[in-house]
Amino acid sequence: MTVIVGSTNPVKIKAVANAFTEHRIDALIKGMAVPSGVSKQPFSLEELIVGARARAAIAKSSQPDCDLGFGLESGIYLVSNTYFNTCAVAIHDGEAFYEALSPSFAIPTHLAEQLKKGGELNDFWSGRGIGAIGHFTNGVRTREQQLTEAAVIALGQYVKREEYQKR
Repeated sequence: MTVIVGSTNPVKIKAVANAFTEHRIDALIKGMAVPSGVSKQPFSLEELIVGARARAAIAKSSQPDCDLGFGLESGIYLVSNTYFNTCAVAIHDGEAFYEALSPSFAIPTHLAEQLKKGGELNDFWSGRGIGAIGHFTNGVRTREQQLTEAAVIALGQYVKREEYQKR
């Protein structure tokens, strides 16, 4: 199976590879820069999912031998005056999308306000390899683990796609 991840970010590519390992599925996984069609720092679940779907669809259609396209889009959403961080993962097989969200966590309001002025949440912790989730869990969880969780769940939906096609 050939899989294209709609990103060249090594953490995103590794998260997808981890998902295939956990599901015990052999795959050749490649990364490719593709546009998300959303802002650099998405600020809603809608924008996150639209961005992940766009990345997955473009990745899937990018090469004739591609079996699955993956899109991972991280961002912020607001619920009851609290900002949360999450990642949307979408898989596209050429016909349907299989999607999941990573574990979400609250971020300080002052950071969200800074992000509205430009930049991305993980810019605050770039180079440390742990991402925002690593910072706010004191290193107990990493961004790779956060993204892997969503990729595992989305891939599980693909594996069980017959059940999802009965919608």
